Amino acid sequence: MRVALKGTIPQEFSKLTGAKPEAFELQLRALENLHREGVSCHTVLIDIAKADRGGLVEKLSKISLELAALEVEPLIAYPAIRARLEKAKII
Repeated sequence: MRVALKGTIPQEFSKLTGAKPEAFELQLRALENLHREGVSCHTVLIDIAKADRGGLVEKLSKISLELAALEVEPLIAYPAIRARLEKAKII
């Protein structure tokens, strides 16, 4: 399973997704659950992250070293996404 992480910290996640910052942790809990159940998965970071990736990599490595090996993917800014990111002054 491929899990795409939106941002490296709660505030960035919120700006990228429009969700509450607290929801950032749901991504990490989902990865913990997948790993615990033996589901093969890897993480992808959407490449607009401006925050330091070190903290995210550290959190992921506590779950599994394999998850900490982030694949980086460019953001595809569809119109609704572009509008939200422009409003948040990310792009």
